[in-house]
Amino acid sequence: MRAWPIIVSLVLTSAASADEPVRTFPAKICSPDELVRMNECELLDLFRGAEPGPVPYGYAPGKVIFHPGKHSTVANSKIMGLTWQGKYFDSCGIMTNKLFGIKFTKGQVTHETSWIDGKPSNAIEYKDTSIIFKPFRDEFREVAPGIYLGIMFKNEGCRAKIASWFTLDTRTCSPTSHR
Repeated sequence: MRAWPIIVSLVLTSAASADEPVRTFPAKICSPDELVRMNECELLDLFRGAEPGPVPYGYAPGKVIFHPGKHSTVANSKIMGLTWQGKYFDSCGIMTNKLFGIKFTKGQVTHETSWIDGKPSNAIEYKDTSIIFKPFRDEFREVAPGIYLGIMFKNEGCRAKIASWFTLDTRTCSPTSHR
């Protein structure tokens, strides 16, 4: 007797209206560690295919992706984790970075047009909130449920360049979590 495979389909429902389209994600990503192992072309493709997603609330742990695709990227991410650990988001549109284990450097969270592709993106502007990070801007989009991929730009006069990439993991995000 031949066994037939059983196909199971999982449909996630929410309190949203029936008219709301089903959200799809550009790739199957299971953890921020997978993003750290991607090269820059893969990250760009993933970012371009993603939507902004909801702005997180509470503490979202993060990882730096410096020089994606290099042999040293994963090791550098672990080392840089000693300086930057993630972001705190409050309900008033203010984000505060967690640097060296403490809240440091605030930014204003907005919905903007991405500097990468002109599509909607969550953005963090530092120009009015931080002297040190004034020339920087972050953009981030949700690439998998609760996992965000971000780009940190440095504005250099007439143009901006990518300074680094980062991840945010909001799957355990809560207003009171700090680790």
